[in-house]
Amino acid sequence: MLQKINTYVIPDKNQIKRKVDEIMGGKVLQLKSEQLLAEGRSEGENLLGKLITYLIAHGLNDEVQLAAADEKARKEMYKKYGIDK
Repeated sequence: MLQKINTYVIPDKNQIKRKVDEIMGGKVLQLKSEQLLAEGRSEGENLLGKLITYLIAHGLNDEVQLAAADEKARKEMYKKYGIDK
């Protein structure tokens, strides 16, 4: 993200731009908020995966589509079937 800002805000021949590019060395910095969002998404995907695996293993195939489509129903299923982080 810093490199994107660097590219758009600082003129190409500016010494600061060159220094930022040198320091960054092609590495991507991730803001804390971006990191937290990524962790939350990953946690949510893992939780949904556990729920779907449980439903299939117990022959509750009709509930899989509901779990995937309805957030409220999904949250109730997490509690009902003891699926947690």
